Amino acid sequence: MKTLIRNKQHDSNRSYDIQVIEFKGRKIKLVYETYNAVERYTTSILINDEWKHFCSLLDLGEAEQSSAYNILNEKQREQRVDGLFKKASKFIQTILK
Repeated sequence: MKTLIRNKQHDSNRSYDIQVIEFKGRKIKLVYETYNAVERYTTSILINDEWKHFCSLLDLGEAEQSSAYNILNEKQREQRVDGLFKKASKFIQTILK
């Protein structure tokens, strides 16, 4: 798996992290965003010049962390993203053999 683009922004109120990878000639986009007790993680695959949904948090066996009382700090969110990217990489390798 080759990383083509990685852009991340983690501050006290929100996080946005995007990674575009290439696996077996296919481009895959992994996007994590969290703000105001909302957490989203989506993986899309490029098919015919369009990004198509591939998997989400639940597909990776992860629950959304959206509690307004247990808010992760910047470092915790960055660690969560790295863990999700690893899980997504395994998922992608399994599906796109």
